[in-house]
Amino acid sequence: MIGARPLRAAFALLCLLALPAQTGGDPVLVPEVSQKEVQVRQGFTGTELLLFGAVIDPVGGDEGFDVIVVLKGPAQPIQLREKRQIGGIWMNAESTAFRSAPSYFAVASSRPIDQIVDARTAAIFEFGTEFIQLSPSGSIDLEEQARMRAGLVDLRERQGLYRTIEDGVTVREGVLYQARIGLPSNVQTGEERRNARDVLDESEKVLQNMKREDGMDAALEQAKGVFLVPDFGRGAFVFGGRGGQGVVLAKDGGDWNGPAFFNFGAVSAGAQGGVAAGEVAMLLMTDKAVKSFKQDHNFALNADAGLTLVDWSKVTQGSYGKGDVLFWSSTEGLFAGGAISVSDVFSDDEANQEYYTRATSAEAILEGEVEDDSEDADALKTQLP
Repeated sequence: MIGARPLRAAFALLCLLALPAQTGGDPVLVPEVSQKEVQVRQGFTGTELLLFGAVIDPVGGDEGFDVIVVLKGPAQPIQLREKRQIGGIWMNAESTAFRSAPSYFAVASSRPIDQIVDARTAAIFEFGTEFIQLSPSGSIDLEEQARMRAGLVDLRERQGLYRTIEDGVTVREGVLYQARIGLPSNVQTGEERRNARDVLDESEKVLQNMKREDGMDAALEQAKGVFLVPDFGRGAFVFGGRGGQGVVLAKDGGDWNGPAFFNFGAVSAGAQGGVAAGEVAMLLMTDKAVKSFKQDHNFALNADAGLTLVDWSKVTQGSYGKGDVLFWSSTEGLFAGGAISVSDVFSDDEANQEYYTRATSAEAILEGEVEDDSEDADALKTQLP
């Protein structure tokens, strides 16, 4: 990785349990970490975080404390593909998508966890790699899900990215605790998550730049939806990385429903992997294209999905109806004339919940069933025909 990028060290969960059971108030934790940020530079060989602090018993009891520390990296969407040997040739077989798999996971404890809590409590608080909570996309066979999940955990354990460290926390004098957790050289930093309203504001700028193109207003008149992505390529083409985060709006008569927040994993067609390619927009020209965004699982926009994607720079005015999706980019020559394919598109449920202040589905948003109580999207919608 060229240059320096900070990996923010944060407690995903720090749990204290008293033994024996407490009769007074809960213990108070005073936590600290040795490094707030880790600079991941070219040649990074790994580092060690020291998590330490004190446990204060409000009732002044003599009981000892057990400490369990769970350290998680940023959650990322991931597509798993299983390979099988068919006729002597290894080929892709089943695939499964998970919406949120931690890029790094470590749990350390003062004793073996099964001696501290029961299995149910361990599962609720993810006290162990066998309890990591993944979010599968769409309907999936439970047996296949379990097999894929086990494969992911095994792979990342062998990579040093998932760890269980029994007796990894020391508690001194019943008050002071510390845990040392190593970060390997292959740890993934991830991107800091942007606020949903920031994405919305940046999407408005994308639309403004699009409309400077000759013929774009006419294309938007014909479009049945639009997917605006302010920052395509940041972190794209990395295992588990995101290609772009943006907003989708669907035309409903003379109005526009949305915004619904979406992410996608990658684009193929000559784009340069890992390059910050800039702004991207997809004009959804058919009902079939809009319907793709109403699914409850990961999907693709490509010929295999029965969709025709056309590079905006290659179309002539009046020929917009020949494609299901018109692809526009602020970066000249991004697609190099190849057949465009967008993979691992999925609803950003976290951003949608943040914006609408309640859990909802992309389908409900795009069908106009979810009321937008804010006026944050009004400026964007007024620029659409």
